[in-house]
Amino acid sequence: MYTPIIRNRPSEVRAIRELTIEIKAHCTPLVDLAAPSKKKDKASAQAYIERNIRQTVKALKDFENVLVDSSELDPALRISGNKHPLVEAASAVIEAGSSPIPVTGIHRDESHAKAALKIKSNSKTGLICFRLDATDIATASSSYKHLQKLLSDSSLNSADVILLLDLQSVYGEQVESLVAQVSRFIAQIVLSQWAGLIVAGYGIPDRLADAVAVRAQGYIPRVERSVYLGVKKACSIDKLWFGDYTTLSPTHVELDGKLMSKVMSPRAVYALTESWFVVRGAPFSKDGYGQYHHLAAEIGALEEFSGPEYSFGDNYIHECATKAASTGSPASWITACVNHHITLSAEIDRG
Repeated sequence: MYTPIIRNRPSEVRAIRELTIEIKAHCTPLVDLAAPSKKKDKASAQAYIERNIRQTVKALKDFENVLVDSSELDPALRISGNKHPLVEAASAVIEAGSSPIPVTGIHRDESHAKAALKIKSNSKTGLICFRLDATDIATASSSYKHLQKLLSDSSLNSADVILLLDLQSVYGEQVESLVAQVSRFIAQIVLSQWAGLIVAGYGIPDRLADAVAVRAQGYIPRVERSVYLGVKKACSIDKLWFGDYTTLSPTHVELDGKLMSKVMSPRAVYALTESWFVVRGAPFSKDGYGQYHHLAAEIGALEEFSGPEYSFGDNYIHECATKAASTGSPASWITACVNHHITLSAEIDRG
């Protein structure tokens, strides 16, 4: 099983909507409700969140289970009918014909924890997920004691709990050190029976320029994937699976169109088994959107290019490279690269 962690913005939602049924069968995605970043969306945050939840429904069709979280949102935010956004997200999953698994943590506010328990009690799976961050993992003993107390206070059985060990940013980190850290945590919890254990993180820098310059191309090692494989080798446990943030750093935000054209340049992040191939153009304000044809051609020339039949994203890249399709926009390239990434990751994990 593979867990892509995405936000329910249109570009990422379309990426999962365009996955094949076969790939969806090997994924349990985590959909984290996106907080508005554009000025106009911030002014009507409630409407923005409700609209994104409605648009997410069709994309979730054919997934057996979907993890739902609202970690980005203001804890006090409520939507129509004074509903907690997490509850509304779970309703969208059910409407899509899938089963929601609520995500909480050991430091979440009381209203979020209550919403997660409510969803669990009404879900066919009867499961709940606790998302632990890098600090929680590093302080294994105290975090496990805190977790045990929360389970006891909420009358939860560990067999109904999925643990998401979210290492977050691992760009530039030493794989061996992270494997040892996660292994120490697992050694603390291994005597309890868990519904699942996900090792996740993201290896793309928050600033892509830290790894690949404008008008250049290069490779970024998939550190988070190497950490998972190291943990899998070091810890013989059942129900262990991989998760990541696909091709986007969690700090990625949507920009207003005018600002984007002034400060951004086209880019593509193409997933390979052990690395990402990154190709970047010049600023849009200088060389325009036509650069995407060149970026697509660079990916298409790779020996590792999967070919147009491999996924929706690969077909888009091929058509752009051959100029059978328009250049697209940053959003459409997020869709293409995320769709390819999820397809590749699910294919790897299903063996």
